[in-house]
Amino acid sequence: MMENRVENKVEVKMNNVSAESKDSNIKTIIIDLGNTNTKVTDGVREEVYPSTYSKETEKFKEKLKYVCINDEYTYFQKGDYSLTYNKVKKDFTSSIAYAIAKITEDIDALNVNLVLLLPIDQMKNQGELIEALQGKELEYTARINKTMEKLVAINRVVVCPEGMSSWWTCTQEEKNNFVMLVDIGGRTTNIIGMKAGETSVLDTFDIGMLNLFERLRNKSGKNYPLADIEHHIENGDITLLKKNKAEFLMEIIDQMNVKRYFLDNFDSVIFTGGGSAFLGEIIKTKLPQNCRLHENPLKSNMLGAMLLGKQILGLK
Repeated sequence: MMENRVENKVEVKMNNVSAESKDSNIKTIIIDLGNTNTKVTDGVREEVYPSTYSKETEKFKEKLKYVCINDEYTYFQKGDYSLTYNKVKKDFTSSIAYAIAKITEDIDALNVNLVLLLPIDQMKNQGELIEALQGKELEYTARINKTMEKLVAINRVVVCPEGMSSWWTCTQEEKNNFVMLVDIGGRTTNIIGMKAGETSVLDTFDIGMLNLFERLRNKSGKNYPLADIEHHIENGDITLLKKNKAEFLMEIIDQMNVKRYFLDNFDSVIFTGGGSAFLGEIIKTKLPQNCRLHENPLKSNMLGAMLLGKQILGLK
């Protein structure tokens, strides 16, 4: 077994939880603002949709999905992905407002606890999210299937580390052993090693599926939006071979080997995240027996964050 190595110390800020946060009238909403897909749930409803957006002026707003805050419109599920690496530097307020509207179309005013996620190497910025949102009100107009006026009071904000959150969805046997999670997202890959519940490895690589999509676009000589690359692969406009997928996965594993995160040093290695779902065939057929694809790779961070976030908030 490799020796315990902690690359980054991750602290989840546990703000003082008042009795108010246990009020049944406060809805807890988990939002995973992924670079390629956004996932949101309140434990009853859940939505997964592309993280595309546009701030271009639109003439026919009544046919589009949008959020309008302080007379500024942001259109969702159109446009392209954001390539900004630091999620705290993105326009997270409108994205959060839209995610809330997606699962609460029938509620005009609501109190919420928010559970959000950040890449491991960005957890040091969680205070910026908490300061910007906790105790604040969001008043805005949103259109999903219809236009609505929303008033959202944000009670508490908890920020969980991507990848590590997925550990909470592992089997009990895996939790008792030495497990590594490889969370391949749109812009980053998070590496987490957990030994009987104790953290041994925390690392983030600046590589994700958008890197592969950029390379494929450049090779094609076309100026396709990154958000359309999967469509063009399926349509045959862009050629993606199994070999290309395998080489990209090996590029990630090579970076892991450089850091001495060897696959055979762990009892089990679980690949998760949207990128792992995309590379699932290679993970299942080309990697050692101790490696597996998470049964719900697209949603595992969100589902794990729900369990962890509710524990921190003192909720059942």
